[in-house]
Amino acid sequence: MAWAPGEHIVLREIYLGRIWAARPVVVVRDSPDVMAFWTPPGTRWQVPTTREGARLDLQPDDWVLREVPFTLGTLRLAEPGVGHSVCVFWEGEEFLAWYVNLEEPLRRAPLGFDYLDQKLDLIIHPDGLWEWKDEDHLAEAVRRGIVAADQASAIRREGERVLERYRAKDSPFSDGWERWRPDPAWTTPVLPDGWDRAPR
Repeated sequence: MAWAPGEHIVLREIYLGRIWAARPVVVVRDSPDVMAFWTPPGTRWQVPTTREGARLDLQPDDWVLREVPFTLGTLRLAEPGVGHSVCVFWEGEEFLAWYVNLEEPLRRAPLGFDYLDQKLDLIIHPDGLWEWKDEDHLAEAVRRGIVAADQASAIRREGERVLERYRAKDSPFSDGWERWRPDPAWTTPVLPDGWDRAPR
């Protein structure tokens, strides 16, 4: 079942059978070639923290979820079966960057999509300069045995493939998404009832 533009759904990260993070989003497109989701500034989402409230980047055995607001307008573009999303960041009307989030392919779920972030990210600036983000998080995950060394290499290769697509002016970088704007009638999404139920 495809979601309709303007619907509110949730993107959940799942780790050890539990919810690691949950983001309410507005559906922009849900087609066989691309899924696109909008998160307006101020959208409140659930992030993992320690019981004392400190933000977590690496998965421990125990965590709690805490609600915080998104600060940037974010359009998230994903292809079915592909191990990354490409996010478009804006601050107001200003295009800030392409943000390549390396992750498990999105899996359809009753309230949206489930997946898990893969630690390493890639930032491509409007002038074409680029940088890896959170290389230290991936290295630490390998050291702790959370991510296998061969898996870490595969994650990096996925990022390198996306970078080659950018250099070749391939989709989605050639599709004009950085000039896209949301429907002004859309409302800020909230987490739907049942978002906190663990997947079967």
